[in-house]
Amino acid sequence: VDYTATPLALRAVTATPIDLGRVMSGTNLNSMSGIVTFDSSGTHEDTTDVTVDGSLVFNGVSNTQGKSITGQSAAIGAGGTFYSAPVVTEEGGLFDTYANVAVAYTATPVQDRVVTADTVGFGLVHAGTTVSGVTTLRTTGNNASFTAISVENGSGGGFSLTGGTNPVFTDASVTDGRTLGATLGTAGTFTGATALILTPGMEAGVTGAQNPVSVTVRYDASVFSGSAVWNKAGSGSWGQAASANWTDTVTAAIHAAPGTFGAGFSDTDTAVFNAVGNGTVALDGVSPSLAGISFNGGSHTIAQGTGGVLTLKNSPGAATITDSGGSQSITAPVVLSSDLIATVIQAADTLTLSGGIDGAGNTLTKEGAGVLTLSGVQGYAMLDAEAGTTNVNGSFTGGTATVHANATTHFNASQTLAALVIGDGVEVTFGDGSSLAAAPEKLNPVVPEPGTAGLLLVGALGILGRRLRR
Repeated sequence: VDYTATPLALRAVTATPIDLGRVMSGTNLNSMSGIVTFDSSGTHEDTTDVTVDGSLVFNGVSNTQGKSITGQSAAIGAGGTFYSAPVVTEEGGLFDTYANVAVAYTATPVQDRVVTADTVGFGLVHAGTTVSGVTTLRTTGNNASFTAISVENGSGGGFSLTGGTNPVFTDASVTDGRTLGATLGTAGTFTGATALILTPGMEAGVTGAQNPVSVTVRYDASVFSGSAVWNKAGSGSWGQAASANWTDTVTAAIHAAPGTFGAGFSDTDTAVFNAVGNGTVALDGVSPSLAGISFNGGSHTIAQGTGGVLTLKNSPGAATITDSGGSQSITAPVVLSSDLIATVIQAADTLTLSGGIDGAGNTLTKEGAGVLTLSGVQGYAMLDAEAGTTNVNGSFTGGTATVHANATTHFNASQTLAALVIGDGVEVTFGDGSSLAAAPEKLNPVVPEPGTAGLLLVGALGILGRRLRR
């Protein structure tokens, strides 16, 4: 028994991809729709009928129809499968089962614009400095021409941001300067950050929501406390601002020369010299201004070197030089911009200031059991010897100075003074061995003859005598 048959192939069903256009990455397809075009063709399509997605019927010759696809759930990437449309035969199961047809999509993913900020480096600054630096903001991102970012100045960490134009970023890569400013009141090495608020904007034709992350502007600084200890084992130069010869007494990682940070800090800094590192510290062209100097041992000399002067200034109150151990010398010229208290604690120690002192209107007070030796021109208003021994080896200028000798005082140079006031029981000696003394009941001054090493001239308005309350 022979047979004849007409072989029929399964009808081919295809779907054209849906072009969703520009879509923000991560956008869900639930909110999107698109037109898909199904096409059905195949051998003997005139004798096979199929239904696609339950409603599109293809029979006879090749047919092309469109359908809107909505409500599907997927994350947008560059492309993928939208969903699978079921295909069934109209011939009551005569043919094999059709596989679902894949409905694909294409999309141009647009990513959030990325904004970064360069770190603002303030470097080495003195505590209390008001700093200001320009930060550079940068932005990049895929298809950045379709997104815009508005940058609003924020604040944080005691810093404020000013300047800039909102919105500032509309291209693929843009820089914009913002000024970051604050007053750095705490000593130490630190970093921090302050926020910038980003507000998204979108060009027409982009689907989805922008979610930019706000950017932080980072800064770093080394803040000098104003107090430093000389750390060099031996002699060296004082240095200007950053100097490896000094170590901050608050933060050991910071190395800065005290008294060299300008007029705003001329009455704040202190220099410390310990037993380690004996030798000569030369100014070498630097003129530090200090509120205090502390010698804690060893033997140190502060010398002028190639130039410079040492200014002592405190406000309010007096500047200080304290020698708590060892014999110390300052051979550099000294300027008193405030009163000065020089204290030599140990009786066996001597503090020598031999470079001369210029300090019109100010007072130098000697405290402590040790010896203070003054050489060079003495150009200040008053010497008040309160304790220990004071050697005056240099002459006062102008004939206007007053000396209060309330402790042992030796004049080893001729003087012209406005007044010499000698405390009860205190002996004042001269270079030739002569002396002036104030006794409880009477004063028996011995004035050296003119021409001797101990010539003393007291101004007509001055007082030569002992302190006496009347």
